[in-house]
Amino acid sequence: MRVLTQFTINEEGQIVDIKARGSHPVFENEAIRIIKMIPQLEPPSLNEKPVSPRFSLPIIFAIQTEKQKRKRLKETKS
Repeated sequence: MRVLTQFTINEEGQIVDIKARGSHPVFENEAIRIIKMIPQLEPPSLNEKPVSPRFSLPIIFAIQTEKQKRKRLKETKS
């Protein structure tokens, strides 16, 4: 499951204007929550002038079935 996120890093180094686009709102909300967890960054600049660039970051969620989970747990116990 892939969710494409877009966000801007403002002149103070904060991540703002977060948007997510995916196949289900639950995954979009989780992707936004993950992006909000990124710590404050160094303010970007171009030719020593502050800029506010826009970034795109795909987030991929791996969905695991109960059968796959049981198999994984069984393998880790061995």
